[in-house]
Amino acid sequence: MKKWHKFPLLILAVTLVLGGCYYLNFGTFTSHSISRYEELLDNVPCLPALGELGTVDGYDYVYRDKRMFIFYCESHMLTVQYDSENYDSEKARLDETYAFESEMLGNQFSEEQLEPWFLLDGYSFRVLSMSHYDMEMFPHEFVLIGTNDTKHEIVYLYTYDPDLDSLSSFPEYLNEYCGWGA
Repeated sequence: MKKWHKFPLLILAVTLVLGGCYYLNFGTFTSHSISRYEELLDNVPCLPALGELGTVDGYDYVYRDKRMFIFYCESHMLTVQYDSENYDSEKARLDETYAFESEMLGNQFSEEQLEPWFLLDGYSFRVLSMSHYDMEMFPHEFVLIGTNDTKHEIVYLYTYDPDLDSLSSFPEYLNEYCGWGA
């Protein structure tokens, strides 16, 4: 009879362990701590330091780590708000500061190609030059810079997904893996 009393505790323990494993391996972790962005700058020097953003009205940072068993994707998105005058000067400075992709982007295991720019929710995004900034093969790692003339915002987005072999749509990827619009 005592064995039956321990059975519910065993079921509870197994459920908690499996739930914890599921969360660690299939969960999404999000952080707004700007210190994560500052740490990222050591590994991705093509992104601007906070002191290089000019005169800002504010900024929002989102780090997202999405795990699916042994696969993961991490993204870092810095959205910077400006007044109209500072926005125009900072937007013009982007072309002076950065090298952008000008040719179609190919996938590693697919013949499908993507334009190096796209529109999403009022933002015009461009992909930084992979070769100029010595990034891994597309689409494992890339940086996007987006501008929104209505909101006077500039978005800097870095994403790393070592298991991503092909990408068919930037907007779908940003929505599903980077938390865009969330």
